[in-house]
Amino acid sequence: QNPKASFCVVDQDQIHPEAYTTWFRSVIVYGTMEILEDEQEKRTAIEKLAEKYAPADSVENREEFIRKDWIPLCMLKMTIDHVTGKEAIELVRQKEETGKAA
Repeated sequence: QNPKASFCVVDQDQIHPEAYTTWFRSVIVYGTMEILEDEQEKRTAIEKLAEKYAPADSVENREEFIRKDWIPLCMLKMTIDHVTGKEAIELVRQKEETGKAA
């Protein structure tokens, strides 16, 4: 009923118990979701995902998996409204130090 959604990816999260903190890097994407109803759009999307996550697999095997799970498959598409990111100051400093040394 409400198509608004967010999606978070944590790139890293190093726990530093002695300082009661973590060194993290993350991004959050905000947008609206829609169910792909168009069969060709849905097919193109799942083929791209299959190729991305199983690039060494044969086209025939990927096609077999898609065909097997096609009927119950629901593909969602997010239209991005905005993106935010955060990074622990320790990681920022680490990058600055590395950059200065290079």
